[in-house]
Amino acid sequence: MNFTIALQLIIPSFALSFLLTIGAKFLAPHLGFIDSPSCDRKKHSCPMPVLGGAAMMMAFCVGVLCSYQISPFIKQSLSANGTFVITVLGVAGLFCVLGTIDDRYGMRPLVKLFGQLLCAIPFAVYQTQVSEIQFIDLIFSAQWLGPIFGLCWIILCVNAFNLIDGVDGLAGTLATVTIIAVSVLAFGQINMPVALLSIIAVGAILGFLVHN
Repeated sequence: MNFTIALQLIIPSFALSFLLTIGAKFLAPHLGFIDSPSCDRKKHSCPMPVLGGAAMMMAFCVGVLCSYQISPFIKQSLSANGTFVITVLGVAGLFCVLGTIDDRYGMRPLVKLFGQLLCAIPFAVYQTQVSEIQFIDLIFSAQWLGPIFGLCWIILCVNAFNLIDGVDGLAGTLATVTIIAVSVLAFGQINMPVALLSIIAVGAILGFLVHN
């Protein structure tokens, strides 16, 4: 996949995220989606609208749909891994809904953690695979460990980004760098679905970061 195709993947999600974030900034105060600065984690200087996650999620979904029209190769790569694509979109959507509810009404930590576990279960069960674990010369069969590892890893990553989301642009910038690294690794392993979805996600995040 060349640079031109990468741009074609990024541009739709970037443009839509940019436009939807404008709408989200307008609607957020009217719907009560406002985050006020505090003395602990939230370091922004004034109250901020918090519907950006929903804007990025919608842009990501539309970007994935648009990607099917870019080239037969991309369409074939995603179609052949339809279960993976649907699982990613579904789980991301569940996390988006959970985060939106938390932004509006607030959740107790344990309630939020329980919700995160429920959101992560579909991906952890159906898309996480660990066949074996090797320790020095000992090899253990660990197929049962895959879902547990996947669940813990997803929850760890989600909450790590939650903890750094108090400074404007920090979480989005780190997410962009991380996802670019994931896409490069995926290309190196010829894992096209992960690489393609990662590039589309980068576009959605960058469209939001312009306003952040």
